[in-house]
Amino acid sequence: YVEWHAELRLERNGKFAYYPVETTGGKVTMTRFEDSESIFLHPKVGASKKNDECVTWHEKVVLSNEAFAYEIEGNWYGNRVGHMDYDTGEFTFSHGGQDPSSFYIRPPFGETRDEHSCLLQYDKFVLAYTEELDRDGFGWGGARVAQIRDPSSSSSELYFGHGETNPDLFSFGEGSR
Repeated sequence: YVEWHAELRLERNGKFAYYPVETTGGKVTMTRFEDSESIFLHPKVGASKKNDECVTWHEKVVLSNEAFAYEIEGNWYGNRVGHMDYDTGEFTFSHGGQDPSSFYIRPPFGETRDEHSCLLQYDKFVLAYTEELDRDGFGWGGARVAQIRDPSSSSSELYFGHGETNPDLFSFGEGSR
């Protein structure tokens, strides 16, 4: 199963991994790489989780490029922590701050998972920012669900939009540094 503070790869379709990369203008976004470096999976700030505990379905997670499982220089989980810009839907990395963005791990559309069951490596999931599972007009996972912009492109980016009826599915694979 997937453990808290684990070193992982965020994958789509079991082959492409997404990793934070600095783009023109200094913005750091999630971009596709076939042979990506790892990210780390941390609990929402304030949640009491041990390293050997499993991440369960419907829990909130923080994605970071750093292994720090604590606050450092006023930033939880380091200086490369995943954030969703609510105005643009872009997924970027920046300082963790005191309350970094956290995301729900949701089952694929039409499937259910017990909220106490462990997420396993390579389980397919929907990554959602919004709390609701299914909201009228927005689809599965709500108004802000992770999607891939131009999935056929080698530089496709992760962003958040309406879940619709078939949102993109991701999985966590083994990490490698």
